Amino acid sequence: MGGEVKCEKRVRRMKMLIFAALSAVIILAVAFAVMPVNNQSEASAASGDTTASGESVDSGDSVASGSSWRSSLEPVLVDCSDQNSVVLYDRKVSDVNDTASVVKLLDAMKLEAFAGKYSVKITGTGENCKLFIEMKNPVKKSEQETFNNNMEIYAQQMLALIVEINKVEWSCPAESEGSPEESVTGAVDAAAATQVLGMDVKKFGTSSAEVHKLLLMQARN
Repeated sequence: MGGEVKCEKRVRRMKMLIFAALSAVIILAVAFAVMPVNNQSEASAASGDTTASGESVDSGDSVASGSSWRSSLEPVLVDCSDQNSVVLYDRKVSDVNDTASVVKLLDAMKLEAFAGKYSVKITGTGENCKLFIEMKNPVKKSEQETFNNNMEIYAQQMLALIVEINKVEWSCPAESEGSPEESVTGAVDAAAATQVLGMDVKKFGTSSAEVHKLLLMQARN
């Protein structure tokens, strides 16, 4: 009789231990299942993966903030190699809702190396579709003209290779001591780019050979 009681106690104890172990396994499984979802949400929020709705797409964090990140601003040197022409054409954006493609194109243009960290926003549709670039790093007053000239070159490439946009606008803080905060602003639309280039800017995005023509023209000017 006493042996049967002891056996029942052991069985009961074993059942309790098994139940506790299963509960721990279930809790851990749920925790691991939830963690990737949270991390993915945080990553999407940080990268700003939206465009057509008017929300911004941020560039990466590889360039430090502040005016000391670049000692001086020089006219951009256009890479008119065949290889670069192919790379840029391969990154052509046919749908502004494809935010990953927009970011890849601007990365291929090396915009961040020139302008520092920035955010991008695409608004409007049809003829009113425009790309707005907001730079984070300030530009010296003495370099504003060079900065805008460089941005016009990038804008021509963007107009050629982002099918739906018809205007590129930009804004950048101006570095000035003892005066109210100012901004360096500029814009290029498809009509203005076409007039400067002497050919419909959109045609330069129809093939890698046409992209090469655009880059050669920009390098000569």
